[in-house]
Order: sequence, then structure tokens, then C-alpha cells
Amino acid sequence: MSQGLRLNWRRFTQMSAACKDFKGKSCLYVIANSSGKPLYIGEAGGRDGLDGRYRGGTAHAIDAALNGSGNLIFVAAVSQEHREAIEKALIYTEQPFYNRQGKIIPLSSASVGSIVHEGEAPSFVHASLRRRAES
Repeated sequence: MSQGLRLNWRRFTQMSAACKDFKGKSCLYVIANSSGKPLYIGEAGGRDGLDGRYRGGTAHAIDAALNGSGNLIFVAAVSQEHREAIEKALIYTEQPFYNRQGKIIPLSSASVGSIVHEGEAPSFVHASLRRRAES
């Protein structure tokens, strides 16, 4: 993975809106609490993108579960080439509660230190640690 990979994040309050905007796009997504702390990190790709991952009303079921919680959805487009490696590196580093795999043993050799988060990014632990070190 090249140094300084940039992820431009967008924030949503509904999964159905995120699916519509990232239909057919390779992406990473984060389901986060109201402060932006990741609860679940996932990836979607192929020709259908996020819409394909949450097809058939599943996005609306997530919308119903999110209703009134203040929890957020963050999505960033990413190349097919880097998508899975970045997802696995973020899961290992961030340890989101609802991810079940990749929290004990790193499943990727990718380094989250080379990722630059832009836009409306989640509150990643590794990003805040880097910001403190740069100050």
C-alpha cells in the first residue's frame, strides 16, 4: 500500500442514504456511536458496492435500529486493491465491539499509520494518537 493513502469520509444518519450514495462503489464503512467511535467496521465492493451489501430492505432495518440512537454511519470510497487490507488493519487497531474477527491476530500487514482521514471521519483511536504526536 502506498504511503499517505487518503480516505475521504462522509457521515450519514441512515444506512439507506449511504447505500444510495455508494451504490456501485468499492468502500469502507463504519457504524459508530453518537461520538463517532467505531462499533463495527466493514467493507463493500464488487459491482454493487454498499447497496449490494445491504440489499433487500436490510438497509432500512438498520435505519429502524438506528432510529433515535444518535449513532452514525461513515463511508469512504477506496480502491478494490486496498479495500480488504485497510478494513482488516482498522479492525485490528480500533477493536470495534461488534466485529468478531481480526481483533486478536492481525489479518493484514497494512499500516493504519499511512492512512490520512479527510472529510467527516469517524473518531479513530489511531488518528487521534497521530494528531497528538504531531502537535
